[in-house]
Amino acid sequence: MAGCPDWCCLAHSSDSPISHEARSIEVPVGFGEDGGQFFEVRAVQYLTEDSGTTHACEPVPFVEFAHHVNGRYSLINMSTAQARALVDALLRSIDAADSASGTERHQRKSSQYSGSRT
Repeated sequence: MAGCPDWCCLAHSSDSPISHEARSIEVPVGFGEDGGQFFEVRAVQYLTEDSGTTHACEPVPFVEFAHHVNGRYSLINMSTAQARALVDALLRSIDAADSASGTERHQRKSSQYSGSRT
């Protein structure tokens, strides 16, 4: 599609509700019998439903986060600020778990992700 952002990887079709989509990243999670679970994360920008035009997009892309289990999934759409807050919470939890287990943690500033915490 003309005017696609650099991150868009779609071969656009006229019947898709998605205007722009980044390649999804899959992260396997779970152990043993739950080993078939994975998270899927991607940036996406949908066409607006009430735009009256074929190619009008939502004003800003968002982060789509899906948890896949046994062929089913639940989907959460987040703003970039919400996604950064999730990353910050995950990093803080990882640091706490590493500290409790004696694993060396990587030095980083949480503000690198959230923009609001130091």
